[in-house]
Amino acid sequence: MTKEHGTKQEVVTGYSKNGLPYFRMGSGQRIIVIFAGGPDFEHKPPSGFQLRMASSSYKELAKEYTIYHVSRRGGLPAGYSTRNMSDDYAVI
Repeated sequence: MTKEHGTKQEVVTGYSKNGLPYFRMGSGQRIIVIFAGGPDFEHKPPSGFQLRMASSSYKELAKEYTIYHVSRRGGLPAGYSTRNMSDDYAVI
């Protein structure tokens, strides 16, 4: 797990229990989970410029919510369905 303090909001990056890369920011009691769309070729949590850009998009929401930005797992086998992906996300 990595913490970055580039802004007033603390941003924590890491992997879920089942290996999904994510970052978390905010400390509100209500939770928002954002499922990243599109390919993530590195299959690791964002860092540096990429993390700053992504987290800046959620800065206002992070004042009232805890936000999880989650990517899909890497190396998906042929035939891996959205149902399989939803099972992955349910473990977070």
